[in-house]
Amino acid sequence: ELNKIDGILRRNTEQRLKGGAHGPKKEAT
Repeated sequence: ELNKIDGILRRNTEQRLKGGAHGPKKEAT
């Protein structure tokens, strides 16, 4: 379970970094 959570958090962080540069809409989610 920890690995799953870590993977999700990592994905969210990556998407946030990418979204921050491209569009602030992802931050709302």
